[in-house]
Amino acid sequence: MRKDVLATGKRFLHVHGGYLPAYKGSTTNYFSLLAENTMGASSIFLSDEIDSGPVLVRRKFPPPVDRQGIDHVYDSAARAKVLVQTLQHYLKCGDWEFELPSNDGGETYYIIHPVLKHIAILDKGLQDKCV
Repeated sequence: MRKDVLATGKRFLHVHGGYLPAYKGSTTNYFSLLAENTMGASSIFLSDEIDSGPVLVRRKFPPPVDRQGIDHVYDSAARAKVLVQTLQHYLKCGDWEFELPSNDGGETYYIIHPVLKHIAILDKGLQDKCV
């Protein structure tokens, strides 16, 4: 089905909840919170491989103060900001040619384990403190 849709010759703009190419796949913002205490969003055109299309805009965001709202508020807000920035660039320049590094490499993450997700939500920068 996906290949049939992508074979139509149309390009499909998608805003991924993760900083590409480092974080591809599902629930990547939890993995980036655990690894580097940041979240990300990236606009791409869809391709056959997951989260591997050309990157148009990507941004890193600091973690929210209230991590309980990551899925329903903060992730959506981050994606909306990147979408607006992507569309503003298109309106200003009239093309989709953005000069960003290639989207090769990176890790593909799968749905995060509930315990790790819980740790990412509860963590308030604990990795930055001395133990």
